[in-house]
Amino acid sequence: MVDGQLTRRTLLRLAAGAAAAPSLGALVAACQGAAPTTAPPSGGTVSLALSAAPKVLNPPIHTFAVESTVISLLMPGLLRMNAAGALEPDLARRYDVDPTGMTYRFQLRPGLVWEDGAPLTSRDFLFTYQTYVDPRTRAAYLTGWDKIDRVETPDDTTIVVHMRETYAPFLSGIGTSSILPEHVLSGVTNMAEAPFNRSPVGSGPFKLTAWTATEIVLEANDRYWRGRPRLDRFVFKVVPDATTQVNQLQAGEVDIVRVPPELWNRVRTMSGVRGVHYHDTTYVLVQLDEYDFLREIPVRQALDLATPKQDIIGGVLRGLAAPATADVPPGSPYFNSQVRPRPYDPAGARKLLAQAGFAMRDGVMSRDGRPLEVPIYTISTSPTYVQVAQVLKERWSKIGVRTEVVTMEQSALFSDQGPQWNGRDAALVFGWGQGTDPYNYVNWSSQQIPNGQHDPGENTERYRNARIDELVVRGVQVASLDDRRRIYDEIQAILQREVPVLFLYWPDALYAVSTRVHGFQPNAFSGLFLDVHTWTRGA
Repeated sequence: MVDGQLTRRTLLRLAAGAAAAPSLGALVAACQGAAPTTAPPSGGTVSLALSAAPKVLNPPIHTFAVESTVISLLMPGLLRMNAAGALEPDLARRYDVDPTGMTYRFQLRPGLVWEDGAPLTSRDFLFTYQTYVDPRTRAAYLTGWDKIDRVETPDDTTIVVHMRETYAPFLSGIGTSSILPEHVLSGVTNMAEAPFNRSPVGSGPFKLTAWTATEIVLEANDRYWRGRPRLDRFVFKVVPDATTQVNQLQAGEVDIVRVPPELWNRVRTMSGVRGVHYHDTTYVLVQLDEYDFLREIPVRQALDLATPKQDIIGGVLRGLAAPATADVPPGSPYFNSQVRPRPYDPAGARKLLAQAGFAMRDGVMSRDGRPLEVPIYTISTSPTYVQVAQVLKERWSKIGVRTEVVTMEQSALFSDQGPQWNGRDAALVFGWGQGTDPYNYVNWSSQQIPNGQHDPGENTERYRNARIDELVVRGVQVASLDDRRRIYDEIQAILQREVPVLFLYWPDALYAVSTRVHGFQPNAFSGLFLDVHTWTRGA
């Protein structure tokens, strides 16, 4: 599935820096045959399956990966990441950074226009900045916009950004963020209700022309600065069930699907289908909502000891994943190899709970007359997550945790009616797109604990640690790789020790694509749609 995760960090999947490229660059492996080398003529439609429908297509307020996927074809940024992990100009034709890292200057390409023909100028970037930092917008994540002191626009093609403080991932975060159209959104005071959310105006290779409950239709943008795409249309089809997606791929009803591990061997043997997989920078976790017993570190450590990560990877994932110890992917220059995952040790877990004052009563650990109860929630359209949740239920029950598995539609699970806000301990299984930069202030700072679905901040487990609060701020205030590495080494060690969430695994991204589609080469840096304007589809 393309959309089985939140986008809190997915927008930072482009974050990196040249240092990360050598170790993470060679990630794509074609698993059945090579991509065709002779492209057919222009025209045609390519379709991609989504397991959930977007709610909004507005960059500051969207929250799910499925929305980010669609937005990436509609609204580019000043810069983009290429397949090798290096930043390169996109809407900007060049950029400069002063030696202090406190001033950034971008020069836009001449003659840029929005899909409706209006000029795209430096004022649109200024407006984008103002929109993000406006409290009325209630931006889902600021990702550095709040570190800007001011933006100057001396002419229509020049942008000068002055920082309030050093922000190391500026180019990969702000630089790659979508630009908003001032002429469309100026005057909007309630962004959550803006018509733009379902009728966006962009400057990317495609433009939105139809949106129903079952599909989103994009058509080629004749005004795209790189030239009109060779495809006529790109269609997202909403197909909640993964097996149905694969069946439709085999029947020629959809062209691209993300494949769960249990179906991977099947698609690799399908005629007319090419498999592609790469090591992703998304990790799968168990969020622990800290309301009651889960506020105690020994309880969280016990759950970690009772979680058979290697069994999950070898069984549910068919070995197509790497174990996670914290939130930095293996191969990153910031990965702390000294931090090791806890072994599976149910006896050790029971011992920790006993030391914390729990005693077994009728097969359930209890303290002060109250049972240790942790229901497990996950996304109903992800068969992999559901299987993981079932394994957790079975193993946690053996150490005396009263639990059950509850599946919910993605938007309901993370809404104000979801378990994150009900005031009771709970565990949530889902994926989180970290990206290749270790920036994680929004996830672990106690200043980022939200009070509801629409509040900024991603620390929904409500984790608090004064040292972490200090480190996640310092981590973006220094530019030296060595200095940042020392900071994030310590962060990873604390996260492993205190277990704000259970870090499960880094899954391989598995895709299957019709051999009639030419140009699809996804990777961990540029995502799914690098140079999509050059893609073609044969008969």
